[in-house]
Amino acid sequence: MNESQGEYKELIEALHRFSDRSEKLLNMNSGNTTSSIQVNAGGVGVWICVCLCCMMLVSVGIGAVWMSREFNRYDSDLSERKAESDRSQTYLSSIYGRMPQWMREEVEKEASSKLAEKEKQNAQR
Repeated sequence: MNESQGEYKELIEALHRFSDRSEKLLNMNSGNTTSSIQVNAGGVGVWICVCLCCMMLVSVGIGAVWMSREFNRYDSDLSERKAESDRSQTYLSSIYGRMPQWMREEVEKEASSKLAEKEKQNAQR
């Protein structure tokens, strides 16, 4: 038992030393120290990034305005062409309404020209 009591006493002494050391460490960091975080990004690098971002935003804005103008112009061109096509179709309808035989003759001419083209192609083969 003497041996186990000796080990027991050694264990108790080791625990006391450990607790003394932990108390010293706690006393050292008892709120007397302050921590601070400093970020030094560098003035030139930050200004370069800011300027490039501004240039990118301006170019995106200019591109958006340009695309909007192009699409509006394209839409107006399409509407003008459709209106012109409608006017010409109305004109032809009024002519064919007054003279229906012209329409028949036009269809016959178109059909005969297509038939002649097909015969020509068949003859070449």
